[in-house]
Amino acid sequence: MEPMDFRRRQFLRVLASLGLLSVPRVVFAASEPIAVVMGSSSTQRALSLDKLRRIFLATPTDDDDGHRFVPINLGQSTSVRERFDRSVLKLAPSEVARYWIDQRLRGNKPPRSANAVELVRRAVQE
Repeated sequence: MEPMDFRRRQFLRVLASLGLLSVPRVVFAASEPIAVVMGSSSTQRALSLDKLRRIFLATPTDDDDGHRFVPINLGQSTSVRERFDRSVLKLAPSEVARYWIDQRLRGNKPPRSANAVELVRRAVQE
């Protein structure tokens, strides 16, 4: 390690400790894709980001065969769910919570959720 690298890192640590350097709390790796899975009986082979967003915001949306999508999501406390909400729904966790409070008042229900991938897998199989 060169002396310059050490000084630069040390300088950045000092700035961060003083609150003068904005460092994101959570960094999501672009190499970690999120899988969207559909039942094997569906003939749907692709979804636009807009359609996926509508499905998970509980806007009535049909597949290519005219069947209503039934979204199932991971639980709110999972990092994958947070990444999904931020990248697909374009909402932070607190915004998602407020959205569903508003929707419940209007009589709409959020997608079903499960806290484990295995539970989601079983639900999709059913």
